[in-house]
Amino acid sequence: MRVYAATILWIVVFLSSEILAHAGSTEPLTEKIQQERQDLKKLQRTIEEKQRRRREAERKVNSVLSSLDEIDDRLRIKRQELLLVDLNLKQRDYQLGRLKEELAQRQEEIDMKKAALRDRLRLMHKERQEEPLRLLFLAKDPSDLFRRYQTLVWISRKEGMILEDYSAAYRRLAEKELEIRQAREGLLQDKEKLAQKLKEIEFDRRSKTALLASVKGEKATYEKMVVELEDAAGHLRSLIQDLERQRKASQPLKGFVREKGKLPWPNAGEIIASFGKQKHPRFNAYIFRKGIEIRSEEGDKIRAIYDGTAVYADWFKGYGLLMILDHGENYYSLYAHAEKLLVGVGEKVRKDQVIGLVGDTGFTGESSLYFEIRHGSEPEDPVQWLQRHK
Repeated sequence: MRVYAATILWIVVFLSSEILAHAGSTEPLTEKIQQERQDLKKLQRTIEEKQRRRREAERKVNSVLSSLDEIDDRLRIKRQELLLVDLNLKQRDYQLGRLKEELAQRQEEIDMKKAALRDRLRLMHKERQEEPLRLLFLAKDPSDLFRRYQTLVWISRKEGMILEDYSAAYRRLAEKELEIRQAREGLLQDKEKLAQKLKEIEFDRRSKTALLASVKGEKATYEKMVVELEDAAGHLRSLIQDLERQRKASQPLKGFVREKGKLPWPNAGEIIASFGKQKHPRFNAYIFRKGIEIRSEEGDKIRAIYDGTAVYADWFKGYGLLMILDHGENYYSLYAHAEKLLVGVGEKVRKDQVIGLVGDTGFTGESSLYFEIRHGSEPEDPVQWLQRHK
């Protein structure tokens, strides 16, 4: 009987430790949540530093591009926060589902143990009706009689402890379920708050749309925007020239030129703005577009058109999130307006590799990809380099 009770007790301890171990194990989304949280902190620090530099550089100058940048900054932070809350909700849902399964399993074990204990208690009650006589006749002496009685008391207490251990384990799981439910409710409240903040940001997006509309409808604003875009394009040209000068004396990539007319598209969307000289539909003014604009769904994939190395992956005024790939032979491809960049500076990429996600950052009023191909710092018509668009 002692062996039986000790064995049951060991099983209870083992199961209890197993429950606690499972309850504290790493969840599938933990690593991603930690990464997204780090990304959010990094994004906030980057934007704060950029805003500080922008304020210092522009002081009280009324810049259309700077206004667009400020709106995009707020949108990026709120979208990242919302993503983090969504990931936390998914993790909590997973934890809750697993705990429900464990609770059901433990409840079944407890029910079985209760049934076994009821049988045992009935037997003990029957035995105890005859216990005084049986102990009196079988005991060798009073000390032996006392030891026999103590043994029965010990067995009874141990079996009661077994049931209590199971009940305690179940209570702990129930408490954990309540804790997770409360946490999930808190996260849902946070999500509602963030959704409200996004609604507030949508007001800014409408302001951005109105601002872009004024560029098209008001000549003074349009002319100001042309000047700012030309200035931004000049900075981009200087950046590429600097990249050329800084290029390491490593084995240069080759083969890009031979692929002219055969390169894959960075995105399968529709071209909404072509390369070259563009005339405003109302004003007697022209602007030279150095790339093409491809309409696409927000979050759609941006793919590298050829093997290369990422030489720039950051925010660029007027272009939003910008990726520049060096393909060798002084050829570069540029991908702008991204929602997120998935490749860092110095990383090697392969043809068709996903390097980012389509967004609406920079000088654009919708989800789109701005794409350029440059030979040195000089832009070339991307369509001539790509496969015939289907």
